Amino acid sequence: MPRSVLAYVIASLLCATTITLPDLGRAEGTADTPDRYRQAEALFHLGLRAAQRSDWPAAISALQRSVELVDRPSSYFNLVLCHIEQQNWVAAHRTLSRYLQLFGPELSKDEEAESKQLLRDVALKTAQVELQITPPTAAVTLDGSTPPSGFPWVVTPGQHTVAATAPGYLHFQRKLMLTAAQHLHLKVQLQLQEPTTLSSSPSAHSSPPAEETSSWWQRPLLWAAAGGVGTCQRK
Repeated sequence: MPRSVLAYVIASLLCATTITLPDLGRAEGTADTPDRYRQAEALFHLGLRAAQRSDWPAAISALQRSVELVDRPSSYFNLVLCHIEQQNWVAAHRTLSRYLQLFGPELSKDEEAESKQLLRDVALKTAQVELQITPPTAAVTLDGSTPPSGFPWVVTPGQHTVAATAPGYLHFQRKLMLTAAQHLHLKVQLQLQEPTTLSSSPSAHSSPPAEETSSWWQRPLLWAAAGGVGTCQRK
């Protein structure tokens, strides 16, 4: 990366160490309340203190909860940097993409350029998959779970399994081996199931098994004699 992660962290901590109530921007899907702002601010500072002592899991947890309460560019950007420290490139890519989506128009040209360069650097550590599937209503899983909506999927390099099902179609499954910085376009056409031919059940007038239809005189008869039990065959 053009700048070290530590340099990014220091710069971010120096310029974004406070959240004030008038400054809080968005709280998606929830009411904007002072209590919510205060909770977000407390979690933000908790995350920064954890980052300063290199406790990255604790920092990620606190900052993630902060952005879930209130969208703040400083919270998002610090969360990105913590994911990078943990080398969780997929989470870093997802969070930085969200940061640019939410705050891109508000960033200065330098901030926007720096963030986009960071996103390109992070993308080199991941792989991406774009899937085009027919029928489009097919249920798709990635590594056994429903993937995020939208394409491309951003995944870790390595082996992944894509599967798809749809009523009336054969099950599809394919293993993918992806390398860092790879962008795979996968086109899948599910195959129609062949109609199942049901065998007709025997009718009420069909012949029973051969043993049941043999004449009585063809069967051996048991007879009792003084010395035991034997059989005789009628001619």
